[in-house]
Amino acid sequence: MGLLDRLFGRSKAKTSPTGTIDPAFAQQVVNDFGAALGANSARAGGVSDASELPHSKETIKAALLFALSFPQDERARDQLKAGYLSLADWQDGVGTSAHGLDFSKLDLEGDPVELAKNIQAQGLPPQELLDRVEAESQQLLSDLKNRGL
Repeated sequence: MGLLDRLFGRSKAKTSPTGTIDPAFAQQVVNDFGAALGANSARAGGVSDASELPHSKETIKAALLFALSFPQDERARDQLKAGYLSLADWQDGVGTSAHGLDFSKLDLEGDPVELAKNIQAQGLPPQELLDRVEAESQQLLSDLKNRGL
């Protein structure tokens, strides 16, 4: 039984009229987002288009906050919080090619000059995009702090 199974149980409760998130749906959203994070993990400082997320940012935020409302070990809480903060790495209007260094395409053990050329060829995200990521990162961090997380 996985962490999220323990957190959410196997309940198939429906979403309430007050908008309370369905535990089974929250579990699926967190799992889907975890898979998206894993697929994006080779890219350092990467920024991807928000349309590539498996669910809307708001839905993912709600599911992660729901998961954080359950008692759990510190490592699991840290992973959920890190996931919440990483939502800033998905921005609207980025396009189909992610920005950032793709370490899976770099030979870190090879010739340093070739490595530098490959890094330069990949390029870095434009400053405007980095500024948006930073602003959203700060907002997400503030959200967590305001919730005592």
